[in-house]
Amino acid sequence: MFSRAPGVTVGALGVVSIVSWDTSTSGGTRHSVHRRTRSRSGSTRADRVTALVPVSQLTIDTTPSAPTVTPGALLNITTTITNTGQTPYFGISVTFSAPGLGSEGTSGGDQTASSGTLSVGTDGAVWTGNIPVGGTVTITGSIIVNNPYTGNPVLSITDVTTAPGSNCPAGAPTRGAS
Repeated sequence: MFSRAPGVTVGALGVVSIVSWDTSTSGGTRHSVHRRTRSRSGSTRADRVTALVPVSQLTIDTTPSAPTVTPGALLNITTTITNTGQTPYFGISVTFSAPGLGSEGTSGGDQTASSGTLSVGTDGAVWTGNIPVGGTVTITGSIIVNNPYTGNPVLSITDVTTAPGSNCPAGAPTRGAS
């Protein structure tokens, strides 16, 4: 139920617009605009316009093959980037940073992506590409843990993207595989 704010007057030809948001059963956000028009004759007419606003949702999940490893061991890393939203993603990038990787291990040299482009550097990688609605990109690779191991006791990979609706937005607290 909507009510007019105190002190608001509507002239004979005035228009009052009330905006509300609700969620449809399909997970999209529906934007409803309720507009009440008052004519010179004093009669009122209510119009309702509804537009479905598609929701962007990108889920990034990086998983190591083992929770702990020993020096000299091979650690496989798998990342899935899944578009669980209602809009396709075009030309997005996801950055995987592993600061200090040089003192902790070396790349196994086998990094691959199921689609898009994967650029690998000394402290991480960047994937760039498109993901259709319902699509998934899988990125795999390995790290050989240095022996002797002289790095941080936790090997950490942080996933970050500026794509809207992501669970790994830029500027958020660190998240990723450890």
